[in-house]
Amino acid sequence: MIQSFSERFRGRDSIHTVDTENTGDTGNTGSRNFFGRFSRKRFGSDDNTISSLDIVEDISENDDTSSVYSEETIETADNEERTTAVKKDASENRKKSTQIFVGSNTAKKDLDRARNDITKVSIYAKDVNVTKQVAVPFLELVRGDNKSWEAMAVDILRQKSARWNSILFDACSSPSSIRKTTEINDSGEDDMEDVIGGEKETATHLDLLLSGIINIDNCAHLHLTGLVWSLSTSFAMQSMVFSKSLTKLQLDFIDLSEHVPALATSLSGNKSITCLIASRCGLLDDHLGILLSHLPKDLEELRIFGNKIRAKGLASLTDSLQNKSRPNLKILDISFQHVEPHEKFDIKLFCEALGGNKTLKSLDLDNDSLDDDHLAHIVAALCRNKTLEEIKLNYNKITGIGVAMIAAKFGEMKGLKKVSMYSNIFDTPSD
Repeated sequence: MIQSFSERFRGRDSIHTVDTENTGDTGNTGSRNFFGRFSRKRFGSDDNTISSLDIVEDISENDDTSSVYSEETIETADNEERTTAVKKDASENRKKSTQIFVGSNTAKKDLDRARNDITKVSIYAKDVNVTKQVAVPFLELVRGDNKSWEAMAVDILRQKSARWNSILFDACSSPSSIRKTTEINDSGEDDMEDVIGGEKETATHLDLLLSGIINIDNCAHLHLTGLVWSLSTSFAMQSMVFSKSLTKLQLDFIDLSEHVPALATSLSGNKSITCLIASRCGLLDDHLGILLSHLPKDLEELRIFGNKIRAKGLASLTDSLQNKSRPNLKILDISFQHVEPHEKFDIKLFCEALGGNKTLKSLDLDNDSLDDDHLAHIVAALCRNKTLEEIKLNYNKITGIGVAMIAAKFGEMKGLKKVSMYSNIFDTPSD
């Protein structure tokens, strides 16, 4: 039995009903039904049989009968199928995540749960306090200890040089320094010193974990951001010299100013890294002069935005562009170098090397306080260079004269496909 809509607007005192089994007139015991019956023909049938829409009403026995309105749900086969499909899509989207999230309060539980999950290929640790209780299962997960036979078989069938696409430590820390040979070996758990090796140096559990990850060598992208870098961290990263799987090293918001020589030594001997990012790492010109002269030979992408490159750093980059020590460098980002108005940012020699370079495809010079004089050197280089496809000159001090200069010579820039120059002086709104 279905309650008519007309009675709902008058209250529940007089209930008008419709007999769904009989297509004839309804038994009127009250006022007239102004809305009639909600019905539709059965699609795909030969007759004119009417199929009423079911209006399902959930009314408990204790409901207030004086209430005028009630909640209703109209259920049809189409609606049910559509709802099921939406729920299924949402469920599949949740299942498609290939990242293991390790939270600050649930780190141990997150690591244990992911041990045999063959769908996960990346790890993201956020604000984790890396103690021994976290470092041991983390290293076991990375290495693949205590996995089921099925999970191990899938890893073998993947035939990838690196089991993990990326491992990210975001603002992680360790409570205090430890000594490897005392604290760690006293436990009945796995002996991390045997796994990590190394000398009897004071280190944190995070340092030992990083060293273990690099030594295991089954991660393609190691991303560290917001960490406190110490001497023991530099020692932990020394194993990069022997890495064969690590192709991308990304360091963000880390003060590396006191640890450049050790990092440069580790990078110079590496033969696997093709992408190096060191952004906002407090690197001054002296630091960059050392670091940029010890880059991996097969480097293809270099991003050092947010530091302070000047004469020494530019000289190292000039050498890289001129000789064959970096034959594969394709992407260079030296944007946001904090150039003060009184500072000299001489790019003349750099541009001369750029003109003869045959490998670089993209150059980012955003927010480097470049003016029309700088642009003149860049335009001359672009007219000689035949391989550079994109250059970014946004947030500089280029005027309309500079725009006219590059427009006049654009036809001679054979390789260039894109020039980006927004937020310069020429397009600043006038008062």
